[in-house]
Amino acid sequence: MAKELSVNEIMFVKPHIPNEHKNWDSSIKEFSNFSNSSNYKKKKKKCNWPYTSIAINSNMSISPCCGVAKEEDDFGNIRNSSFSEIWNNDNFKSAREYVSQDVIKKESGNVCARCEMKGSINFAPGFFQVLYYLIPPLRMVYMNLNKFKVSSF
Repeated sequence: MAKELSVNEIMFVKPHIPNEHKNWDSSIKEFSNFSNSSNYKKKKKKCNWPYTSIAINSNMSISPCCGVAKEEDDFGNIRNSSFSEIWNNDNFKSAREYVSQDVIKKESGNVCARCEMKGSINFAPGFFQVLYYLIPPLRMVYMNLNKFKVSSF
């Protein structure tokens, strides 16, 4: 399926588990987001997910990031629409607007507008982030050092 979608790289990372579902977290330390007692909210940076990444769920729905837990907050389904249609739909456009303005609107229908994480689960910080996306070998080194599972096509 990845080849059909012209995907050139897939990363398998630990999913974000919201605090209210902390009991869902893995008891195996290397797969746990809570075992190292880090607090995502301590990090202060803008979210890059709506610009750089997506999460494809097992039911083929598209989430704007790995922190989206409810199917009703997904932005589309790859079975019903092309990747390009989903990536450029109103949900993604709104999400990009919210994260660029660093706005939280609890009443919004867009999960990114309600998100309190605001960039704390980004892959990499600042300048390194630019290099991370521009230089694939550097990205692979980072992923391997952090024990992410990566498949290239």
